[in-house]
Amino acid sequence: PIFSFISRLDPNQKGLNILLEAVPELLKIGAQFVLLGTGDPVWEGKFNSLQGEKANKARVSINIKFDNELAREIYQASDFILVPSRYEPCGLTQMIAMHYGTLPVVRAVGGLKDSVTEGKNGFLFDFYSSADLLKAVKKACKIFSDAKQYEEMVENAFDTDFSWTKSAKEYMKLYEKVAGIRE
Repeated sequence: PIFSFISRLDPNQKGLNILLEAVPELLKIGAQFVLLGTGDPVWEGKFNSLQGEKANKARVSINIKFDNELAREIYQASDFILVPSRYEPCGLTQMIAMHYGTLPVVRAVGGLKDSVTEGKNGFLFDFYSSADLLKAVKKACKIFSDAKQYEEMVENAFDTDFSWTKSAKEYMKLYEKVAGIRE
């Protein structure tokens, strides 16, 4: 399976430290890793060093740049998107990924936990650690090896509705509930 990470390289928010720790184990289980992003120069160098290791050449692609077209191609080609954020108020990456049928593996925080349902359209992990991230990755790999179950989750991802029509209905329900309480 191909696991990707598409984001700005922000060490305070985006979970770069646990991602970097997890990548060697991800490769040991036979997966591939693709990164697209730019940001903190120290972290750009750390991720670039992964690609420089001879053993990783065929299974790691590090792209330190901002490129919308390449991002679309990575979303389309990936099986899973990694979003190990320390915090994430909303999160668009997982929504974009699901639009392309790429299953998100996300930390259960903020908008990530609001938009990803464990085992239905993606995978969640609770603790901010590379060990917890790897547990979720291994669960994703297990599902990937079961074509029927994987395809069902991909279909669920495609069918996930993030439209304003759905949001407006949810806001209306909340408004009616609150109005009912006030009366």
